[in-house]
Amino acid sequence: MKKLHVFLRVFIFVQLGFCAGRVLVNYIDYVQHPLMYATWSAPWYTGSLITVILTAITVAITTAAYFIVGHAIKKREKE
Repeated sequence: MKKLHVFLRVFIFVQLGFCAGRVLVNYIDYVQHPLMYATWSAPWYTGSLITVILTAITVAITTAAYFIVGHAIKKREKE
């Protein structure tokens, strides 16, 4: 259980790092190639918004699992 608890904590930070990296790469690509994005019907940041929303959902689920596992660990240590 404790290994799962540590894994969930690390996984949360990996998800956040992945999201930040992907948004940063998208922004750098936009700065370097603004004319390419001008031809698109959606704004350049649409991909970043989708990434942020999906990351927020997965982080929320992972955080809930993290607290559930933490509660189970505390309950077992009490007994």
